[in-house]
Amino acid sequence: MSNSQGSLDSSPDKKWILIRWPEVNDDILVVLDKADLQEAMKAHPGRVIFLPPELQELEKFVGDADAIKAAYYAKKMFKGWIVPTKEKPDGEDVV
Repeated sequence: MSNSQGSLDSSPDKKWILIRWPEVNDDILVVLDKADLQEAMKAHPGRVIFLPPELQELEKFVGDADAIKAAYYAKKMFKGWIVPTKEKPDGEDVV
């Protein structure tokens, strides 16, 4: 599947989806189940990987392309994971 936003390529058994992200000139790998993470990493070494809960966290930043790109570059550089934030009673997010 291809469109102006990027292109998709999934594993034959639908364990992950490789997405072309033109804004960062790279592919990202969305692994649908954490149990398949090691297999996906072997199949696509060096790719920035997102799990569904991380994408849900990024939904908070829809419309803020710079924040989403910053999360991508941080994951790429530090090979880390986006952790859920907890919301304080006054509405501010804290980690």
